[in-house]
Amino acid sequence: MELSRADERLCVDQELAAACAALARSPHSVAQFDDLLPRPGVGERLLSLLLSRGLACAAPSPCDSRSPGATTGHPPATAPDDVDRSPPGPAAAPPGGPLAAATSARYVQPNPLRVADLAAVGPGAPRPLRVLLIGGCVLQFAEDSLVRAAARRGLDVRTTHRWPDSWREQPLDDVDLVVFQPTTVHFLAPLWDDGPYRSGEDRRRRLTALLRVLRTTVTELARAAGDRPVLVHNVAAPAVSPFGRTDFRQPVNVRDIVYAVNSELDRCAQAHPTVLVVDEQALAARHGAAHLLDDLVFPYAHHGGAVDPAVEQPHQTGPLSDLLAEEYVALYLLHTGADRIKCVAVDLDGTLWPSVAAEDGFGWLDRDTTSRWLHLGLHQALRLLRHRGILLVSLSKGTEEVTLGLWRQHAAGLPLGPDDFVAHRINWQPKSANLAALCADLGIAHHQVLVLDDHPVERAEIRHALPDVHVLDAPVADFRRLLLTDPRCEVPWTTPEGAARSDTTRAVLARQAVEARATDRADFLRELGIRLTVRPAVAADAARLAELFSRTTQFTTTARPLTQAQVRRLLDRPDAVVFALTVRDRFADYGLTGALVLEGETVTAMAVSCRVLGLDVAVPFLVAAVRAAGRDRAGLRGLVVRTPRNEPARTVFTRAGLVEVADGEHVLRDPAHLADPGAHPGHVEAQAPAATGAAR
Repeated sequence: MELSRADERLCVDQELAAACAALARSPHSVAQFDDLLPRPGVGERLLSLLLSRGLACAAPSPCDSRSPGATTGHPPATAPDDVDRSPPGPAAAPPGGPLAAATSARYVQPNPLRVADLAAVGPGAPRPLRVLLIGGCVLQFAEDSLVRAAARRGLDVRTTHRWPDSWREQPLDDVDLVVFQPTTVHFLAPLWDDGPYRSGEDRRRRLTALLRVLRTTVTELARAAGDRPVLVHNVAAPAVSPFGRTDFRQPVNVRDIVYAVNSELDRCAQAHPTVLVVDEQALAARHGAAHLLDDLVFPYAHHGGAVDPAVEQPHQTGPLSDLLAEEYVALYLLHTGADRIKCVAVDLDGTLWPSVAAEDGFGWLDRDTTSRWLHLGLHQALRLLRHRGILLVSLSKGTEEVTLGLWRQHAAGLPLGPDDFVAHRINWQPKSANLAALCADLGIAHHQVLVLDDHPVERAEIRHALPDVHVLDAPVADFRRLLLTDPRCEVPWTTPEGAARSDTTRAVLARQAVEARATDRADFLRELGIRLTVRPAVAADAARLAELFSRTTQFTTTARPLTQAQVRRLLDRPDAVVFALTVRDRFADYGLTGALVLEGETVTAMAVSCRVLGLDVAVPFLVAAVRAAGRDRAGLRGLVVRTPRNEPARTVFTRAGLVEVADGEHVLRDPAHLADPGAHPGHVEAQAPAATGAAR
């Protein structure tokens, strides 16, 4: 069933359509509407989608009387029996002939929203996400798939489409995400349709021209989009080369063209932090070009989704639309850091290795079997996540001394050893209790944890006791694939601090164990040999600073994560200074673990990694930074935005000597009251920005 009103539409299946039809007949409260559907919360989320599109309205406000069937509290919807079931296709062609029709038609491939899509997320209304699609019919056919994929991640997507030659006609206002598909006939035909009949030198000239156009267009899009992410399709090689099996003998062959285009787009993405690549080539490699694309039926440059030759109207079959939609949502989540996993809790017996180590040992390593390679593959995937900065902990039944002893004996033959995990909980207690204790020790929220366990009963126990924890419900054979493809387990940039996070976290735990035995905290801090370096940030720090502002949830004074592009702009502003904090003690060099933004006379953002919070570095960092910048005078302001988890940061300005004058707003009345960073038991070194004089 398709609900539509003006430029808004929502395609739903019969189960959701029945609820919409009931709403069309009479007003319902949110609770009443939710009761119409089989799973709690689904009706509430569906109603949110209807309201955002103007397909329903809240009583007593009158709906738009110009919309047929719209009355107070009703969606302008038809009942299920009235649905137009004609095959999908474009809207009526405008005047101007076939070319005008090709660039103005509206293509639709119905893919109805289902109860399962809306039940896949937790409570609460979906977060709105406005998406501008710039490209050909491939993107229009994928719109319904995108709505479904986004709904499964708690997002309410509303799309607008523009053709590649018309996107500049209007500013990119009211858009959260831009998708650009340059793999259209306009871009590809000179090389893929006409190119095989030309000389190699002619193909090279055409390729050079195409690369120049792509580079210019992506740069313009990135600038026009500002801080908003831009997803750019690269190009997948066709299932069969126009040069056949001797493609390798041709100068500037299909593989050369695909490599050159994709390499150029990679360079564009590397130059613009907001640009990410939609990897068509990887999708074709994973799922098969013949299964996804239409070049075995249509001309090469058409480059659309696979088709059913029996259907005459324009269309593409489902796989390409669904995969692209999943990629768009995944890249958006990756860029924003939403729902990012910080810790993976891994069962050992039956999960990390194929049997019970205490009973069967590690003889499986000596056998050339599927299970051996399967578990080594899981080891490798987890090691990759560790390198990205995700912490690993073990969560298993057994006797810790026995299990770890056997593991250490055979660690040389494994990609992962016990020391690659920051903590172990191997005992006979309920796994949920062990996991809750681990989260408390590591300062990680339950929703930032992913559990891998082969046993369905153990998974159910954890899910029941800790409902916010993500528990992977899949066979062990699927764990590797899911870990390597889940955007929550990826990072937009790999930094040295991220790669070392497991080692520095182990150092923190060791330091905390020593602190627990200490009788005097000041003596304990002095004995650590803490060294703080406060310096102006440089462009090379941008990725790490953005990571701090996006990952830090406890000691952060802002609720708005800063992107790498925003950090770079702050670094270029003459009225702003960004400071970086590096910390080390006798346990570890923690690297760049603090960031502070000073705009004019106001500290607008500050974040400190939880790995160094126990070293009491926040106040000396703040004071050293404002003094180095020459802002240690009356009128200095500091802002704090309260979040559910940033309680440790809320008092940093008052502890530094500022006075709270309004909720979250602090002012330095008397510079004499500013805290002395020299009072910290460690050594504090501060470097002044070049324009403010020598270091202090």
